[in-house]
Order: sequence, then structure tokens, then C-alpha cells
Amino acid sequence: MEKSRLKQSIFKKVPGWCGTLLILVLILLVLGIANEGFFTVKNVMNILRQVSVTGVIGLGMTLVIVTGGIDLSAGSVLAFAGMLVAMLAQNGHPVEAVLAGVLVGVGCGFINGTVISITGIPPFIMTLGMQLCARGAANLVTGGYPVSGLCDSFKIIGGGSVLGFLPIPVIIYAVLAVISFFILQKTAFGKRVYALGCNENAAHLCGVNVKKVRTLVYTYVGLMTGIAAVVITSRVNAGNASVGLNFEFDAITGAVVGGTSLSGGTGSIVGTVLGCLIVGCLDNGLTLLGVSAYYQQIFKGLLIVVSVIVDTYRNKASQRA
Repeated sequence: MEKSRLKQSIFKKVPGWCGTLLILVLILLVLGIANEGFFTVKNVMNILRQVSVTGVIGLGMTLVIVTGGIDLSAGSVLAFAGMLVAMLAQNGHPVEAVLAGVLVGVGCGFINGTVISITGIPPFIMTLGMQLCARGAANLVTGGYPVSGLCDSFKIIGGGSVLGFLPIPVIIYAVLAVISFFILQKTAFGKRVYALGCNENAAHLCGVNVKKVRTLVYTYVGLMTGIAAVVITSRVNAGNASVGLNFEFDAITGAVVGGTSLSGGTGSIVGTVLGCLIVGCLDNGLTLLGVSAYYQQIFKGLLIVVSVIVDTYRNKASQRA
């Protein structure tokens, strides 16, 4: 009995993201052995640059999922914001372009959160509706035509680097990850987010303004999506209404693989960062190995299903304990 209690206390002290870190290390070892070009500085920076976009969305998605919600509109909101960003950057207004991208993301997130909070509509339905509206708006603003030829000063955000090798998008991602970690783990708001995900009724009885917290988490993922839109538009030097397809699913996959429970109440920014790195490394490694993109999509689908199954069994085990 004492040994079992000792084991339980040890496991409780071990952070939940440690298992995700172990999986990431194993994947890195396998891909590194399978392809000698995987661990080159150029390829590693390429992986980090790719992850920085969906990873930024994943930071906000983590807070939403911890509350027991979901946001399926992120990819379409990114496309809508990106088109407006590209139009302003094309006309030589880089500052206004950045502000427009962020404000569009925040606005769409605020609308999602407000409608969900006031009406009680399921987040799945509301964000699915926003997904269709935002994708339509992205095509509407330019008639479906791409916008290219952005000003040089704007290109630095997504294409520049520090010290000659560290991409600016990676720095932006790292800064936002630290901020998100602090918000979720070290503030009263973060505790309210966890409380809402664990038991909404209990959180309400304890004085948590449930509607306000829910609105803010959707606004936060909108903010992250707006920033991601600025980064990717700058990186590809163009705005395209078809950009961002399935980005929300990559963000959700990264969060879930990183230990964020779709049932709510459990999750961490560290786990999400590691989960997004797993997804990014698999995408890059399988591409280097010549695996078809269609097979990669199948693998991603299986990955999120397996992650949810593991999460379900883990929740049942914790309830029995």
C-alpha cells in the first residue's frame, strides 16, 4: 500500500508534458537516423519557421480547449485577416497592415466568444459558422484574386532573421509562448480558465464570471490567429484566400498531442509547444523521406484520434483513482 502511494505521489510531481517530450525525442532520433539531412541547421530552422504559424494559433487554442471549447474558424480567420494585411502592405502601409491583421483576428474571436457566451450555442457550431463566413469574406474582399508585391519593410516580419540564422517568426513564437504560459499558469485568469474547464457550475458558484472568461479565451485565440496571419502573409509575400486550410486542425492536434484534454480542465502551454513540434517534425521528416502528402494527412488524422483515445482512458483512470 505504501509503495503504491509513493508511486502515485511521484507521478503527480512529474509534469504531464514529460511524456510528450519523450515522444518528441524518440521521433527526432528515428527521423535523424532515417535521413542524414534532418538535423542540419537549415532544416531545423525550416521546421521551427513552419511550426511558428500553427504553433502561435495553438497557444490560443490551448486556452479554448482547456475551457472545454473548440475553435474551428482559425484557419479561415487567418485567411481573411491575411488578405486585408496584404492589401495594406501592398500599398506601402506596413504598420497599418499589422494592426489590421491583429484587429480582424481579435474581432472574429470576440464575436465567437460573445455569441457562445450569450446564447449558449455549442462552440463547434458557432466557430463552424464563423469558418464559412470568414472564408467567404477572404474571397470577397479581392474577388478571389491573390494579392502580391508587398512592401519590403513588411517582408522582414516573416522572412527576416537575427544573427543570420534565427528566423524572426520563431522569436515571435517563443515570446508569445512565454506570455501564454504566464497567463495560463501564473495569473488568476488562468486559474479561472482551468476552473471553467473542470466544472462550469462549480466555477460559477465560486464567483467566476463564466461568460467573461469564455469570451476572453476566444478573443485570445483570435489575437493569436491575427498575429499568425501577419507572420505567414509576410513570409510568403502575398495574400491568398485559400491559405490557412486545416491550420486549426494542426493547432488542435498539437494541443491534444501535448496533453490538452478535449474534455476540458487539463492542458499546458509547454505541452502544446512540444505537441506542435511533434507535428512539425513529422511533416518535415516524412516529406524528406518522400512520403506522399496524402499519407501524411491520413497519419495526422490517426494521430489525433489515438491522442483522444489515450486522453479518454486517462480520464477514466483518474476518475477511478
